[in-house]
Amino acid sequence: MPRILIIEDDRRLGENLKVNLELRQYTVELAPHLNAARTSLQSGTFDACLMDVELPDGSGLEFCKAVRALDPLVPIIMITARVDETSALSALQGGADDYVRKPFGIRELALRLEKLLQKRPRLTPKLAFEQLEIDLDTRRASYAGQDLDLGKKELEILQVFLANPGRLFSRDALLQLIDRDSFLQGRTVDSHISHLRKKLTQVGCTHLRIASVYGEGYRFEKVSG
Repeated sequence: MPRILIIEDDRRLGENLKVNLELRQYTVELAPHLNAARTSLQSGTFDACLMDVELPDGSGLEFCKAVRALDPLVPIIMITARVDETSALSALQGGADDYVRKPFGIRELALRLEKLLQKRPRLTPKLAFEQLEIDLDTRRASYAGQDLDLGKKELEILQVFLANPGRLFSRDALLQLIDRDSFLQGRTVDSHISHLRKKLTQVGCTHLRIASVYGEGYRFEKVSG
């Protein structure tokens, strides 16, 4: 059954969505705020996300961008009480696939969700670039079948890079994507990347690299030549 993550701080609405989607044969996890959503995302992959724009501990629009960086293909539907066109455009430009305004009908939302899921290709729960891959269910990374034995933050950084090869990330951007507790510092990101580089080298992954771009950040890329 498709696994759906709902991020909604309105308890009554969230429970109503959860029950109705479960009746339609979805497996549903409900997160009342962003911290709970981050924990849920660490537990495995989801086939789609429904998230409120305004949440008690942050912006759903910004979190949408973070989810999209980790999984470029997961369908995302934003839910909001706002009625202005600018909010809808911001959601779609930020990576959402669809946008519904409160109040809305459950049958309409379920149909929108179904259509998005039909468009998404059925993928194995793996993220890979050549022989380097992450099993998103077991949360293990390997290169050519060799386990990398990564720490939690190292794995999350590698997941961001594998989902976005060639994209430049500043320290601050990486920090926002991997920091669940808001106490890590930019130089800590450097340390995690240093450890990750060493582990990649140890298993013979020398044609792929995490390149430093002076004054800007890091990029995951294939070594030319």
